[in-house]
Amino acid sequence: MSLNILKRFPMLWVVVMTTGMALVFGDVNIAGIQLSGLAWVICVVLSLLQIIISRGKTFFPIRIWFPWILVVLIYVLVSEDPNALQRSLMLICPILVGMAIASKPVSRNEVRWFFSSIKYLGVTLLLVIALKTGFLLTGNMATFGHAAAEVTFASFLAAFFIVKYVAGEKKMIYWWGVTPLIPLLAYTRAAMFVALISLPLTLAPLGKRKRIVIACLILAIGTAVFYTDRFQQRMFYTGHGTISDVFSGSSDINTSGRTYMWDMMMYEIDKKPLLGHGANASETFLLSFTKMTHPHNDYVRILFDYGILGLLVFLTCLSVQAIDSYKKAKKYSGDKSTLFYLGSSAFILFLLFMFTDNIVMYAAFFGNMHFASLGLAYSASRTKMNTANDRLLYARG
Repeated sequence: MSLNILKRFPMLWVVVMTTGMALVFGDVNIAGIQLSGLAWVICVVLSLLQIIISRGKTFFPIRIWFPWILVVLIYVLVSEDPNALQRSLMLICPILVGMAIASKPVSRNEVRWFFSSIKYLGVTLLLVIALKTGFLLTGNMATFGHAAAEVTFASFLAAFFIVKYVAGEKKMIYWWGVTPLIPLLAYTRAAMFVALISLPLTLAPLGKRKRIVIACLILAIGTAVFYTDRFQQRMFYTGHGTISDVFSGSSDINTSGRTYMWDMMMYEIDKKPLLGHGANASETFLLSFTKMTHPHNDYVRILFDYGILGLLVFLTCLSVQAIDSYKKAKKYSGDKSTLFYLGSSAFILFLLFMFTDNIVMYAAFFGNMHFASLGLAYSASRTKMNTANDRLLYARG
């Protein structure tokens, strides 16, 4: 089946395979090239090729993202930063993937293959994290954080499984239950939190009563995990604290240097608040006093590089896309509805990750699969799929 997809829908196959490559071999360097970086480069190049071949014709709503693409292009053209082009391409890589995927009509078999691939990638991620942390070999839990980029994919998995569960596949609740275990093994706090709350925050039509009951259960489980010795050691410098300490912004919270970086960056942001310091200026600034290239907060990063104007453009485009996807999810049924609910729900998790991580730059781990699902959704919404022989006919209008 995989080879048939390669022949009939190569771009879809490429996105899935490069995501798998990033999950399994993301840390591997060959001749100075990290394979996770190579994964998104492959997607950019082949997406552009597919867009050129299709003469720019796509069902993806590029008009929604055009303002953000324009901002990124203008800033990179006037930038003198040697890494500005690379970072800028990473920002728009998922959008290009969505355009490329939506440039061809999609069949039901191809959508079902994509759904199956997500499950296989989930199993792969669980095994990779179990190996990287040593849990699979020793049975011991990690004592420091692992694979921060990789575990963001667990949240995309969570969004997918819960949408499928709401759609009637009740066994998917068990698949969803595994997703928080991935960041738990990797010892990554934000990813654990996001995976847990993905269920009550899903935009799929889950009943209010069920949301409340599930939210209470998750709150109880989350509180129990919070007060375990392992989590307390990770969360606080002194090794113990309370939930109220988290909300009060206690200085005892172990932020891994994040707050110091953010304070330094906000001081500089105040100097150029409206338009920012330029494409990738945040990386240059951070390297002037740390070994970090990312601030682990994409709101601060975009504010620093593109200013208030750039952040507003980005968040507006994202919000319009999420709303459009949600409206279409309610309009359609079956796989089409599932794809739109997945695309819109994943944006909520994306926005949460932006507070503490570099999710905007994690195209190979989160963004590409996210926008591939959106691309498939828009393509499927404009395609009539004949179940008898799987012929593809463009819908009129």
